[in-house]
Amino acid sequence: MRQETIAIPDDLEQAIEEAIQEQPDTPTLSALTQAALREYLEERGYLRPRKVLRIRQASTPGGDPRASIEHDRHIADMHQ
Repeated sequence: MRQETIAIPDDLEQAIEEAIQEQPDTPTLSALTQAALREYLEERGYLRPRKVLRIRQASTPGGDPRASIEHDRHIADMHQ
């Protein structure tokens, strides 16, 4: 991983501090910078967006309604 030293103007520093303080999980400056660079490069086509796992409810009802809660037992029962 590459490391760089960058100069941050006062207005940007203030905005960064506000953004960090408003986040519930308090990201590091490094994480915030990486996220901003990733978004910038994705918007311009230099970086492919990361795929996000989206879990949706099945469109048709069926199957065992307990499978999402008792998934290990449900899968084990299927293989017996």
